[in-house]
Amino acid sequence: MLGKIETYKVDRETDIGYTLIKDGKEYFLHRNETNFAKLKPKDLIKGFLYLDKKGREAVTMVIPKVTVDQAGLGKVVTVNHSLGCFVNIGISKDILLSKDNLPYNLDYWPEVESNLYGILRVKKDKLYFNILRKDELMALEKTPQELDFSVNYLGLVYFAGEKGINLLTEDLNLIFIARENLRKEYKLGEKVEFRITEKLEDQTYLGMLPGGVLSNIEHDSKIILDYLKSHRGTMPYASNTSPMIIQRVFGMSKSSFKKALGNLYKKGEVELLEDKTILKKSL
Repeated sequence: MLGKIETYKVDRETDIGYTLIKDGKEYFLHRNETNFAKLKPKDLIKGFLYLDKKGREAVTMVIPKVTVDQAGLGKVVTVNHSLGCFVNIGISKDILLSKDNLPYNLDYWPEVESNLYGILRVKKDKLYFNILRKDELMALEKTPQELDFSVNYLGLVYFAGEKGINLLTEDLNLIFIARENLRKEYKLGEKVEFRITEKLEDQTYLGMLPGGVLSNIEHDSKIILDYLKSHRGTMPYASNTSPMIIQRVFGMSKSSFKKALGNLYKKGEVELLEDKTILKKSL
């Protein structure tokens, strides 16, 4: 019953709330969790069973956005690299998204205020928020709209990895954007504008950032050129620079950086050396 919305009977009022009965067992409903309702004995109420801040079973009449039976959006309120993230699902107690359900690479972890789509799970008599995997999302009952190839959409990152990112739209369409089509590293829960390029047999989509790959390369090339011009035409970064440094300095992936460098080289705008890049006009 933990994590579920069920019907309870009011047994009696106490100094700070109400005692409820279900299947012969008593449960506590704090007055602050009644959603301003005035209750009396024998009333039947809908309540959500959770663990309060002291780890005790308690009922709230504030209905959460996410339960063990219903997936939905939760908002990240705290990030703790030792534990995971705490997610608000609409009740007074935030729910832990364990680090075991998050990427090993902390760069992909969500930021505070990010929205994540998931469901509640019970493990060892505790409630956890879990991000749904692709197969779980595809198994949900839904009627997603057909996406238009000529329209830009917004999606939430629900998975980020070495191959690219997976997005989820508001009506639960699933989109994959390959790494070579990205401009930077994305975090879970980050909003991404995209266009679709192909619909697959499983009714999911392939996508790309607006403007396409060529536009992405030109965008990244300008970032590098601007950096060179503001640093006397030379920089200690080249194709063998580490991805972490490239991301920190230029805000893009190493793959995007190398494509932009190649683009500038083909245009004759830069000289590529083993350990640095030089603006041609400064040679």
